[in-house]
Amino acid sequence: MVHPPDLDRLRELLVKSQFAAIVEAFPVETDTQVADYPLEALYILSKSLRFTGAVSPLLRVTRDLIRRAPDQLEAHLQLVDALRLVGDTAGLEAAFAAALDRFPAAPPLLVRWVALALLADDSDEAERRLRLAREAAPENLAMADLEAQIATRRHDFSRAASLYEAAIPGQPEQRAVLLKKAALLRLYDRIAKRIASASKAIRSPDYAVLVINLDEHTDRLKQFMAPFAEVGPTVHRVPGVRGRHLPDLAAARLTDKDGPDFKGTLGCFLAHVAAWERMLTLDLPHALITEDDAHLVLPLPANTATLDLPPDYDLCFVNRGLELPSTASADDQGNIVYHPLRSVLVERTVTSPGGYGYFLSRTGAEKLFRFVERDGFFGDLDWRLVAYSTERDLLTSLDQASLASTALKAQWRIIGGDERLRSYAMFPCLVEPGRKGSQRLADNRRRHVQRAEAEPT
Repeated sequence: MVHPPDLDRLRELLVKSQFAAIVEAFPVETDTQVADYPLEALYILSKSLRFTGAVSPLLRVTRDLIRRAPDQLEAHLQLVDALRLVGDTAGLEAAFAAALDRFPAAPPLLVRWVALALLADDSDEAERRLRLAREAAPENLAMADLEAQIATRRHDFSRAASLYEAAIPGQPEQRAVLLKKAALLRLYDRIAKRIASASKAIRSPDYAVLVINLDEHTDRLKQFMAPFAEVGPTVHRVPGVRGRHLPDLAAARLTDKDGPDFKGTLGCFLAHVAAWERMLTLDLPHALITEDDAHLVLPLPANTATLDLPPDYDLCFVNRGLELPSTASADDQGNIVYHPLRSVLVERTVTSPGGYGYFLSRTGAEKLFRFVERDGFFGDLDWRLVAYSTERDLLTSLDQASLASTALKAQWRIIGGDERLRSYAMFPCLVEPGRKGSQRLADNRRRHVQRAEAEPT
């Protein structure tokens, strides 16, 4: 018989946000183990598993929560969040239908329901759901935020900013946060107008968009391509690499002995290398490399001159994961600002740099090919890009217990040479992360734990 977990120990680890320690100390590999755990333990494990991306145990725990506590709203919320993480669209709709039937006026559930349509880039459906949600929970303040998000998805930045400003009297304690959101949207509005004006005068594109897309995700590709039907740069599809189909021997040879457990991570890495290869084959001076579930915050211009990319850049992150959080760093005239990547890592806590949106120059692509040919394909692609862009003395400026420090130690332990990419991060960001589920995590057998914690660099 499996012994129940120590709840006091679980609570202690949760307070410290030590999610990986929770998952490792309290396994949920079988239905028998899950059935023996009390509900509080399952709730803690569900949150921890979601954070670490352990897909199979997460689904096992959340489905058992529903079985044992069908009348608890929190159980339904945990299942919805788990299904969203793994990208199970059909399962999500069924879970929402069952939950809304039991809790038709629960704000946390209604907010997630509206947000699901937003994450699918279906602003019309999000607006329809928002009307129904407001009828069910008219006093809920989160509805104003959702309305502003819908306006933002439609690139109506001015209206979105006005909605946040109008919400201040009802949420005086959130005044600073709402004003910050409104200021950022006003900045996006100025940039969007400048891009629209400049794009009319520029006829010759000097870059293309390379979007990574798995063969089975035809719906994602169609949705991604929709904004480019009439304007913007050329888009080229780069076939994704399904990690789970790779032979164990190949995964181990391309990375290390643990490679077979992280085929999803390896598949993601290989797909990006394929994008770099495609860029050089097409002889592009610049490329925006992204993934099929990413969301473009702004309409893309036809030419990089409109974006004022740094003239010496090799790589420029344009995603949310490496964006400095304060609008104080923005130009008052609505110009885009570029920060050296090192300064971003020093000034903010980075937990997920993200490979879903970055510009690459031809010189940068050539460097990356040399680097990866030398160093192989170990680890997460985004942290590899960061490691290739920073010097080892950066560690003296980072919290030694931080994820950034751990991830970079792991990467620097295997990469050689002193040459680095000249890398920057854009503010405000151009690309936001997708929320349609992680195929990378689904294809991994277990969580990718960086192994530098106990080893010297």
